[in-house]
Amino acid sequence: MNFILAIDQLKKFLNDNAGTLYRVVGFPKQVKNADTIESLPMVQVFHGGGTFDRSTASINGQQNYSPSIIIRLTVVEPATVDLDVLDDPDATTEERIIAIEESVEAENRADVRCDELFAYLFSLIMGYRGMKFGSESATILFTDRFGEDFRKELPQKKGSLATINAYYGLTIKTQETPLSLVGVPLETIETTVDFQGGIDALQITTTHTGV
Repeated sequence: MNFILAIDQLKKFLNDNAGTLYRVVGFPKQVKNADTIESLPMVQVFHGGGTFDRSTASINGQQNYSPSIIIRLTVVEPATVDLDVLDDPDATTEERIIAIEESVEAENRADVRCDELFAYLFSLIMGYRGMKFGSESATILFTDRFGEDFRKELPQKKGSLATINAYYGLTIKTQETPLSLVGVPLETIETTVDFQGGIDALQITTTHTGV
């Protein structure tokens, strides 16, 4: 279906323009340095459902579909100290204060990186290059892309890492047609009734034809 092709094209488009800013989950990692890979924000693309336009329905099933596309941004920012100290009953007050301060700083850095990544993705997708998600094909897979919303979760600490997940919602329109437009002929039943011999001698002959 066309919405699948459009979403796949979006994933490729995001991956082709990732550079060293982020990495698209599901594609080969282009950055060779392991430390660099782990510090890169992650981008994932999901099909979150959609709606059909009943006014465009046709007798053969063709209909316009508006899928909801969700782009998840995951930003991980390392802290300079182990934030598990905050849960350690044997930690000193000074260690806890240092960990709290660094935890806040790591969260702020992650928050800024998340906003910067969203700004880049918004400009990339909604700009001129994003009109067909970078497709060179003459066949337009979708029309009318819209940015629906952008939501961020509160930062979470995991060990020495501060993590933020954010969600960028998009809507496009595709024209979907059932794979089989040719109807499958039903089985034909031909019945012959012979009344010549009266009701007692009634004969009914049934012949099955068709597929």
